[in-house]
Amino acid sequence: MRSVFVRFLLLLPLCSCQTDPPVLNFTDYRSAFNNSIAEYFQRCGVLDSSRAPQLQHTSLLAVAPELEATINQEVGIGRVQLTTDCFSSLGTAACDISDAFAAIQDCITGGKEYLPQVGPGGLCRLQGECMGGYCDLGAVKRPCGTGNCGAYLPPGTQCGIGKGQCNPDQSTCGDDGVCHKRGGPGSSCASDAECDTSSFCHGDGQGHRTCAARKKNLATGSTCDPGQVPSSCKGGDRCLQQLPATTYACTTGKPTGASCFGTLDCAGSMVCVGADLVSMKAGACRPQGKIGDACNQDQGAVCQLTLYCSPASGTCKAAGDVGGACEGLPGGQSCLTGQCSALNGSGTCQDTSSDGGPCAADNDCKSGVCNAKTLACSSVCAPLR
Repeated sequence: MRSVFVRFLLLLPLCSCQTDPPVLNFTDYRSAFNNSIAEYFQRCGVLDSSRAPQLQHTSLLAVAPELEATINQEVGIGRVQLTTDCFSSLGTAACDISDAFAAIQDCITGGKEYLPQVGPGGLCRLQGECMGGYCDLGAVKRPCGTGNCGAYLPPGTQCGIGKGQCNPDQSTCGDDGVCHKRGGPGSSCASDAECDTSSFCHGDGQGHRTCAARKKNLATGSTCDPGQVPSSCKGGDRCLQQLPATTYACTTGKPTGASCFGTLDCAGSMVCVGADLVSMKAGACRPQGKIGDACNQDQGAVCQLTLYCSPASGTCKAAGDVGGACEGLPGGQSCLTGQCSALNGSGTCQDTSSDGGPCAADNDCKSGVCNAKTLACSSVCAPLR
């Protein structure tokens, strides 16, 4: 990651003048993202350092080739810039999947990977290019088309495809097709999107949901709400049900070898292996397996990233790259990218299809879009207009 981030941080030591930040293309951005997530996973025991380079071959930051090309074109002509600020929190994020997800979701779906450069009325092709507004592509749902930057709609106005967008930081487009201001504590809600940023959507167990104030860094033993993501508990604790009661409290994860009934009982990134809730048989907390470690496919994946649990050997093995050997696993993945040619037994990792190639499902395509009528891969991008 140092080679990537040096480019972000270099300053002219003898010059007090201000310089423009380096311009990143999507290849730079993806490399920085993969390196940051690799450091996080290594710190949390989910990835062995020897396997870190293999993350570059996975689709942790999956973007269709044509969309990547569009992003690079837009960066090149100055309509948008990419920033790595959205995943900088991975350096200190707790070793908990919900905390990690919260730290990176804006880099994948939240639009915070973009620094907009286009003013109102200017041409745009991507959501995230417009300063203080959105890219109005008309009735087109897909990216890469050409539109104009428009202002966000104020609360109380109609919204939806072809009508405009609500400001996501302030309001949400309701089921009635109207922008509604995101509520504070006590307001009714259906999801977190309908609550302001200081609140989350709390359910009372009786079918009623209202916005409730977010809490942070609650001490061990404090009552908590499992619906708040990221958790309200202090680092290292999780909001867990206190069996046999129905209450929830901040609970410290158990160490290696401790008895457990689920992975959430275990500290950090460890997993609970051997538990059976039907017979109430306890399992044990254990680290995710490295290459050659025994694993139990019946209890779910317990191997580290870029590995898989081989039913043939009962051990963790390295997932294959395109052209490499693989095992066909129902519901499993023994290839870093692409698909295993065999449904069962030994096969070869085959690359996904380009646009126009054959497919049976979306994950057969590089674009992630399989046309259900033609069974051919289609572009994720809208045509230019």
